[in-house]
Amino acid sequence: LATEHEVVLTHGNGPQVGELALERSAATFDVLGAESMGQIGYVLAQALASQGCSAVPILTQVVVDPLSEAFRNPNKFVGPVYGAKEAHALAESLNWVVKP
Repeated sequence: LATEHEVVLTHGNGPQVGELALERSAATFDVLGAESMGQIGYVLAQALASQGCSAVPILTQVVVDPLSEAFRNPNKFVGPVYGAKEAHALAESLNWVVKP
């Protein structure tokens, strides 16, 4: 495929950012996001290189409007997926907002 086309591979990192946030509560989400993007990009580049395909990970930063309607009702999860009982218990004990 790559011999005939330029390939762009993208990925999400919500679960990884959430796991990192659980480990380091003092870190901000922008830093954790960059860390996980770098880690994922590195692993993907190494995997492709092992198959003879060169790859360059690129980290991006996006500026968003803090008043965007999307922030009123977020729909992208961050972190692990919990069962209903565990999610409710964590929400109560840690003052989290969880969605079904």
